[in-house]
Amino acid sequence: MISLLTPSPLHSALVTLASLVSASDISNPFGVGLLCAAIAATSATLQSAEVVAATVPPPSNTVVIVQQQPTPVLEVIKVYGRLAGPSCYGSIAPKGSSCQVVLDDLLSKTPTLDKAQFESYLQQQQFQWPLKPYGIDKSLSKTAVMNKGAETRVYMEELERRGLYNPRNPAGPLPSSLRPKMNAQIQNESFQVDRVFAAMSSDAERSVIDVEQLKAKYPEGVFDYYDFLDLIGKETILWPY
Repeated sequence: MISLLTPSPLHSALVTLASLVSASDISNPFGVGLLCAAIAATSATLQSAEVVAATVPPPSNTVVIVQQQPTPVLEVIKVYGRLAGPSCYGSIAPKGSSCQVVLDDLLSKTPTLDKAQFESYLQQQQFQWPLKPYGIDKSLSKTAVMNKGAETRVYMEELERRGLYNPRNPAGPLPSSLRPKMNAQIQNESFQVDRVFAAMSSDAERSVIDVEQLKAKYPEGVFDYYDFLDLIGKETILWPY
């Protein structure tokens, strides 16, 4: 059984009650008094029923659906920038940048990770702002050369918010040159792992990441930033635009 939120039948009864009183009744003082008394009694019953409904637990066979709030895209970047390394479609990403996740790097630690182990692993990794995959197929090899950071708008807004960049200063540094400073700040910040861990988990309870099963999903043993967004679900991410 699935428990869904539906309008209270008492709300409907209240509306029906009002509709039963005609205009001629309302023009009569006795009719008005009767209507007010009936509405007050129904409202009291409604409040009592809602209190009971809120305190009575659902049956044991009821699935309670809890809608998670979207995860801000910056939190996604914080995790990917720790998971990914410099390996970049056969090349090496520029200093201060990450590119692809190499699953053997995870496998070298342990074949499976629970949530605590996964979070501990991420805390030990250096954050590097990820690169945006350039093109498709063979052109992806140009990603390191093009050196375009993922989520440019988010990156620029974070630079300004953190006081690292002033777009009104034409003599200021190139935004891409500020990645090391951005990385250093994000490295010391907390990050959210819940949604990423659930997306990477392979068991029904979403309680463990099996690296070998991830390798079955990505036969080449690597995945990039776009693969990561697809894995999490773009619809579960809070975008600034």
